Amino acid sequence: MDAQLIAEGVETGADADCLYELGITLAQGYHYAKPCEIAALEPMFSAQAG
Repeated sequence: MDAQLIAEGVETGADADCLYELGITLAQGYHYAKPCEIAALEPMFSAQAG
């Protein structure tokens, strides 16, 4: 089976580091971004594309 694992609830850099050491490279949580309104996402993605 070819599946990807996404870690959820990553809250600290230490959490992210531990997951990376375990080979988990996809994650989401407060460490990366707090929940926000859809309108706030556009500037975030525009800055990354920039």
